[in-house]
Amino acid sequence: MPTISEIARDWGTSRPYVSRCVNHLGCPTASLSQAREWRENCASKRPTTNAKQIARLLGEDSNDSETYARSEACSKHKTDNPSFPSVDSLHDALEAAIAAQEQAYSLVLEAIGEATDSKMAVLLAVHNKALELRLRAEAQYRDALKNGQRG
Repeated sequence: MPTISEIARDWGTSRPYVSRCVNHLGCPTASLSQAREWRENCASKRPTTNAKQIARLLGEDSNDSETYARSEACSKHKTDNPSFPSVDSLHDALEAAIAAQEQAYSLVLEAIGEATDSKMAVLLAVHNKALELRLRAEAQYRDALKNGQRG
């Protein structure tokens, strides 16, 4: 049975962090492999929002040709259709929220067959946040339309 210090060394984290995981969050200490599995499935309550960490979790490399092609397509799209501020900035925010949610959803669909649990957790968290923001933007837009028609 490994000690908290041994688990901390195995995880590459601090002893107090592992102690909190073991004593308060239910991390098993029967073996290092069980502790690793628990950490992968249960330890992270808040998914990362750092783009580099998300790319690393997804297994994307900065030299990856598919990633490069995707970034080239995005930059080409931006130069082909320059976006100017419109009169209705709330509508622009709504369109951006819809686009973000749809992109997050497509990433989840792409990763369903090939992703590990930790990758899926990150992608689902990103999608859920994008969906939450989209719904909030739609509600604000509807409220603005309703208030604008009355006024």
